[in-house]
Amino acid sequence: MLAVAARIRELAGRSSIAELARRTGTSRSRMSTYASGKVTPSAAMMLRIERVAGT
Repeated sequence: MLAVAARIRELAGRSSIAELARRTGTSRSRMSTYASGKVTPSAAMMLRIERVAGT
């Protein structure tokens, strides 16, 4: 779970949590819970995050 959170923070570092949330179609608060490790995104959401971050 911490590795997923760290990856999301790394991907968001290229823009921002708010921008990453907007581009993936989720709320900023939900993306923040992913980035903090409070909630683990589904595999589908993680793929969407990776895709919109350009990796």
